[in-house]
Amino acid sequence: MRVFNNGRHRTGSSSYRHPRNGSTTIESIPEIPGEESPPPTRNVTTSSSNRPTFGWPFTAQSMAGSSHRHSTQPSTQHSTQQYTQHSAQNSRSTSFLRRNSGWINLRPASSVLGSDIIPDYVVNFMRGETPESLARKQHEREGGSRGAEPGHTRNQHSQVAEFFSTHSRMGSRGNLEDMLGNGKKGSFLKRFMSGWRGGIALNMSLAFAILLAAIVCVVVAVTTGRLEAEPTTMLQGTCGRVSSIDLGLHVPLNVFAVFFIVCANYVGQVLVSPTRTEVAAAHSKQRALDIGIPSVRNLKAISASRALLSALIIVMAVGAQVVYNSILFTTRNDDGASCELMMNGALLGAVAILNLVFILGLAAALARPASSNPLVTVGDAIASFITEADQDTEGACLVTKADITSGRWGCGEARYWFSQTHRWIAVPSKVRWVGWFVTWLLPTGMAGAMLGMALVDGPKNAFGSFNKPTVTYTLPLSIPRLGESMLLALPHLLLAALYFSTNAILTVFYLAREFSQFAIPGNFCSLRISSGQPLGAQTTSYYLSLPRPLSWVLFLLFVAKGFMLSQSFHLTTLDSTPTISLNPLPLVILIGLLAVTAVMVLGLSLRRSDIGPASDEGRRPGNPLSLKGGSCSAVISARCHRSAAEGADIAALPLTWGVVTEGKVGHAAFSSRDVEPLTVAKAYA
Repeated sequence: MRVFNNGRHRTGSSSYRHPRNGSTTIESIPEIPGEESPPPTRNVTTSSSNRPTFGWPFTAQSMAGSSHRHSTQPSTQHSTQQYTQHSAQNSRSTSFLRRNSGWINLRPASSVLGSDIIPDYVVNFMRGETPESLARKQHEREGGSRGAEPGHTRNQHSQVAEFFSTHSRMGSRGNLEDMLGNGKKGSFLKRFMSGWRGGIALNMSLAFAILLAAIVCVVVAVTTGRLEAEPTTMLQGTCGRVSSIDLGLHVPLNVFAVFFIVCANYVGQVLVSPTRTEVAAAHSKQRALDIGIPSVRNLKAISASRALLSALIIVMAVGAQVVYNSILFTTRNDDGASCELMMNGALLGAVAILNLVFILGLAAALARPASSNPLVTVGDAIASFITEADQDTEGACLVTKADITSGRWGCGEARYWFSQTHRWIAVPSKVRWVGWFVTWLLPTGMAGAMLGMALVDGPKNAFGSFNKPTVTYTLPLSIPRLGESMLLALPHLLLAALYFSTNAILTVFYLAREFSQFAIPGNFCSLRISSGQPLGAQTTSYYLSLPRPLSWVLFLLFVAKGFMLSQSFHLTTLDSTPTISLNPLPLVILIGLLAVTAVMVLGLSLRRSDIGPASDEGRRPGNPLSLKGGSCSAVISARCHRSAAEGADIAALPLTWGVVTEGKVGHAAFSSRDVEPLTVAKAYA
């Protein structure tokens, strides 16, 4: 027996692989590590599909022997003691066989569909039954005893699960596609405005409103003769009045600028989300992709057009940070009693063009064919993998991302489960953590350096005013005024990078939380999909993985930081000399907001993963669906191999995750029925 450890700590599972001795017996795997194995009684041979298999009862129904992978005979009784031996072949022509040669192949027939024609929920509907009536009858039959059993209490979604009976089968591919949302159910507008399409459409409408405002400003500038290559005067008056107007105009400018970043992050995440076909192609090469999070890794796996479009949208959004914060600046006249609010007319026209290109990019993303159905949320991935199983991850229900990264996919490899609780800090990868820290440190260090300069060179009462600079630095006369304003707006790029990295960290947190909810004992959750028409208990939403309230908090936080940065230093002119004016008070507030960002991220990282209640011994069990190391398509796929007792319509039901088959080597998967939690030191595959 070999127990694999990742790093210095024991992971949530370990694996056991049998020696390559031709025929191996399932009883040779001890149920608990350290125990001796009973005498062998069943031999593992290879099937006609050139893969080492044996008739393992991953469901309550025995599987009838067949050389075809996706065909079964109806079982006449529920028994876990019936096994079928398959004929042996010695072909080793595929790389998959070479990878799995000598391993115990515990592949359930998870992609097998039953023989029923009419789903039970249709029959229930014709009988006039409702989820509530079925649940009430079930409760009366069992005398309420089932609901009192610990670990088997269903929540309110169980009534829907009873209505959509899990014994249903879908016998044709066309019906299966209809069930997944590729059919023509519902109105076109309803399907178009749901999920990620509705989110892009909403962002597109807001971007169009900003474009109209920019067009109005351009028209006014043209009619008043202010749309020129050189800066022109918009307003002249007392310095206090001009500063107040400048402050008020920078609020909407920063709202617009941060909106472009938020929108680009949303649309970019949708575009880099892989389709099931792209995931299958990557898995066939033993490469994993990211699901449900912004990902650079996916760029090589998706189509070139989507990769280029996502890059274009992000570049447009990042450019907006510089342009919007370069439009306005103030000057101090020689008399010192009056000031002018200047406008870069050329940049105002650039804003309108940039907005138009950005909207065209959103329209191109929205025009993505509906049949592609990208796996944008973890619910999309679960629905896809439990409906049509991924053969590259079968028999490895406890595989970890560390295993996948090291090339040990573990297909057909039994693993022992070791309970371990962990905090959210373990969810993002080390590379993602380093990236976030660097993007946070750069603007924080810059603001700290500027504050130090202002305090050293400025007066003692440096914090006396919010919009009155306390120290100025002369700029070279050779730099054009337009170049100076854009140069001073470059620090806003640091805030844009910080938003992308912070959003990615928080997205990974909440993706892992959403996934782990299914493994809490007695907890039945509905799948949250992002495309198509929700079926049964499924839900849909505009947000992808990061909940909308937290997205709004992040948006307002970065608007405040952008505004404070715009007020921290100004491009001014004093005695016909261009200068930079620093204001310490907005710098202090900016540093405080950056600290709030760090506290929010690090505070959430210390949160424990959601797990079930403590056992009688007082030990808290671990959560086998906690995504340590980040999102991984192969890990999610490996957790989704349903038993053959579940119908193909399982994706429309409230689901839980746990042990669906007991024995020497158990199997854990998603199920619409009551399941058992994993047992420590027991082998699963």
